[in-house]
Amino acid sequence: MVSPMPTTRRSTSKARRGFTLIEALTASVVLAFVVVGVCGMILSAVSNTRASSDLIELNQAAQASMETLASRPLDGISPSVGVLQSETVDAALLSTPADPQVTVEGNIQYLHRYAAQPSRDLALIAVTATMPDGQRVTVYRLATRSEMP
Repeated sequence: MVSPMPTTRRSTSKARRGFTLIEALTASVVLAFVVVGVCGMILSAVSNTRASSDLIELNQAAQASMETLASRPLDGISPSVGVLQSETVDAALLSTPADPQVTVEGNIQYLHRYAAQPSRDLALIAVTATMPDGQRVTVYRLATRSEMP
């Protein structure tokens, strides 16, 4: 009796192992899109964090200068009298910001008690802190002149 020769034919599904070139390229392209998207989100988050940090620094500089001004009576901030509607606060009265790039300036605007006569005992004080790139924060406070006995 003759035995049949064993066949060594493999089925096509078992013979094909691994990925084809097209599958590998497609996976690489999909991975590249995902990586680019994630990098874009990270860069955006870093940029937003930096901008928020700058605004916080500006706000702190403006608040510190306003607190320095608020610790003295309006007579100590602006001893002048007259008909000026507004004036600039002397830079020596403002606190120095921690960052030398931040500039701080103050302005006093006097409010009218009556339409015909300006009053010098009520003022709106504005302190503006500015970064070199143009970002600015302005803080306002209403101040009254101390009454003289």
